[in-house]
Amino acid sequence: MYRRWPDTKAVVADLLTREIEQALPEMSGSGVAREQLVRGVAETAETVRTHPLFVKILRSDPELLITYIVDRLGASQRAIVETLTPVVLVGQHDGSIRAGDATGIATMILLMAQSAVQSAGMVAEILPPKALIAELTHAVDAYLRPPLT
Repeated sequence: MYRRWPDTKAVVADLLTREIEQALPEMSGSGVAREQLVRGVAETAETVRTHPLFVKILRSDPELLITYIVDRLGASQRAIVETLTPVVLVGQHDGSIRAGDATGIATMILLMAQSAVQSAGMVAEILPPKALIAELTHAVDAYLRPPLT
C-alpha cells in the first residue's frame, strides 16, 4: 500500500476523489443547460452529503478535509470545476446562464455546493436535508440565471 501512497491521508484522499468523481452526473447536450447544471449540482451534493466515506471522514477526522477547504483545490474539486465549466459555456451560448468567466462561475458553484454539503449537519435543525438541497438548488439557479432585460 505504501508503495503507491505515502500515508493513510493520501489513500483516503484518492478514495474520496474516486467516489466524488463517480458521483458526478453525465450532463448531456439535450435540454436547457442551466436546468441540467442545477439538477446535477443538487444530485451530486445529496450523493456526497450521504456518502458513507464522506460522512465517516466528516464525523471522525474532519481535519482530513481542512486542506481542501482553506488551502488548495484537490483533485475532486478540480474535476468538478472541469465538469461544470463546459456546461456553463453551453448555457451561456443557449442564453440560460448569465455572461461571465465560465471557469469562475463553475468554481463559485463548487464553493456553494461544498459549503452546503460540509455544513449540512451544522444547520440540520434549521434546514433538514430536503430543505437544504432545495435551498442549494434555488441559490445555484438564481446565481446562474441571466438578468431580465
